[in-house]
Amino acid sequence: MERGSFEYVAGTKRNAAAYLWIPEQCQQLRGLLILGQNVPEHLLVGHPALRKVCAEQNLGIVWSTPSYFNLNNQDPAKTVAFLQQLLNGLAKTSGYDEVATVPWLPIGESMHLKMVGQLLDVVPARCIAGVFVKNGYLKGKNRETPVLMTIGTSQEWDQENVDIRTRWQDLSVYDNFVKERTAFPKWPASILVDGGSGHFDCPEPMIQYIADYTRAAVEARLPKPGEKEKLKPVTLDEGYVAELPLPGRESFSPARYSQTEGARHSTPWFFNKALASTACSTAAINWKAKPRSRYS
Repeated sequence: MERGSFEYVAGTKRNAAAYLWIPEQCQQLRGLLILGQNVPEHLLVGHPALRKVCAEQNLGIVWSTPSYFNLNNQDPAKTVAFLQQLLNGLAKTSGYDEVATVPWLPIGESMHLKMVGQLLDVVPARCIAGVFVKNGYLKGKNRETPVLMTIGTSQEWDQENVDIRTRWQDLSVYDNFVKERTAFPKWPASILVDGGSGHFDCPEPMIQYIADYTRAAVEARLPKPGEKEKLKPVTLDEGYVAELPLPGRESFSPARYSQTEGARHSTPWFFNKALASTACSTAAINWKAKPRSRYS
């Protein structure tokens, strides 16, 4: 564990603690999953599916609680610098010197979506990929690094202003995602629509999907032994695109997925056929279902 403090707002400091997990048989780390303190992260950092992938790929996990991330910080470079400070300390105390230098795969939910976005923007050359858990984050500038966005359909926010019985069919986040893929067709961006789940839900199938995505991203981007220590670019031609069966897209039902032919597609892109197929099957729920009420 490594501790540190940062200025939360002018004149006020907060403490942070970063915990490092390394697979038992790992001799040399190849990368780090970076997670902060939020709701699903508590489950993700210790989940067997994610740790299995980390053991296979020689990845460590850094979990920060209290979080190192300052939501009020308007200078993202400070976020990266403070994270690096904590990693330098962990490298020294763990005996794994590479903790200070290996690439990152940040994962964040809710307020920590911004954390993922900041790391992707400030140090894209060091990010294997980014995972946004529950809600897409499209406020960042990076449109080159691979990302996975997992979104739900039963958001808890503004329930006094919106009828949640109809809001669950509102997929404006997905519409905005497609617009960005259209504007940046070479962006290897994936999305998983988990119909019916809420903002803080992280169901087992979603966790398994995040684990499978992590494996695919690492295999595609990290150099193999003997190769230069540099992240490999993503070749979109080797992936798959998918047309998800979502409201207003009845023509996509049954869902279709296919291997790409260049970067001309605006639909979600996936590292492999299995990820594309699972995204389609996960989205294929009864979108015309009527909500049930205990009073009716």
